[in-house]
Amino acid sequence: RAQLARIPAVAVLDFGVLAEARSSAILGRNATDAVVVEMGRTGKYDVTPRTQVNQQLAELGLAIPLSNNGLQKLGQALGVEQVVSGDVTNVAFMSN
Repeated sequence: RAQLARIPAVAVLDFGVLAEARSSAILGRNATDAVVVEMGRTGKYDVTPRTQVNQQLAELGLAIPLSNNGLQKLGQALGVEQVVSGDVTNVAFMSN
């Protein structure tokens, strides 16, 4: 019999944008969306909806950026195996 493999549940936090990137905060949101889309496209991750992540952050009284302890609390509360976070550190535009 074929055994169904369970895909890991993950939560993705909105990425920050470091000052050195010299870009607006919307870039962090766009980067987060791109990562979520690609993770979902692979079929290897069950990505928790942003609304659920944000609701749980509010219920726990947590604010981004999270400490390691905060990441663990959020992950446990959401029942996910992994919490993805990050920062945009540099922006470069390539011309064709």
